[in-house]
Amino acid sequence: DKEIFDISEVIEKIVENQKPIADRKKIRIYPAIQKTDFYGDRTLLQLSFSNIINNAIKYTREGGLIEILLENKDGQLIFEVCDNGLGIPKSETEKIFSEFYRGSNVKGKEIEGTGTGLSIIKHIIEASGGEIIVESPSRLGDETRPGTSFVLVFPI
Repeated sequence: DKEIFDISEVIEKIVENQKPIADRKKIRIYPAIQKTDFYGDRTLLQLSFSNIINNAIKYTREGGLIEILLENKDGQLIFEVCDNGLGIPKSETEKIFSEFYRGSNVKGKEIEGTGTGLSIIKHIIEASGGEIIVESPSRLGDETRPGTSFVLVFPI
């Protein structure tokens, strides 16, 4: 069900709902969200953004940092979630979109998950005309906390 809606409101609500979980882990979230109208399926995009933000919180250790950016730039909607969490081994960045795949650095860390979220999210993003890009280490990372950045780009 496609409609025009303010995608910034959707993201702000997700951040508000996820903040108690981040607060328990003493994770600082810095949102920089630009008001942007978008034509798409609100429910599916909300699910996608929620999954990516939730993953950032889940895979960032206590005291970590997450930046959430939303901007309308050069005719594109750009949504980025960048953290200084566990990161993804370089050789595995493309594999994380495979169904049931979980990074080798996550196994045995008692972090819940089935490995299906990013596979589903990638299908939703591409069906919405967008692309998803993953970078690890992220610009917020360091040697002990390499981090990950997910960037979703949609034409407007």
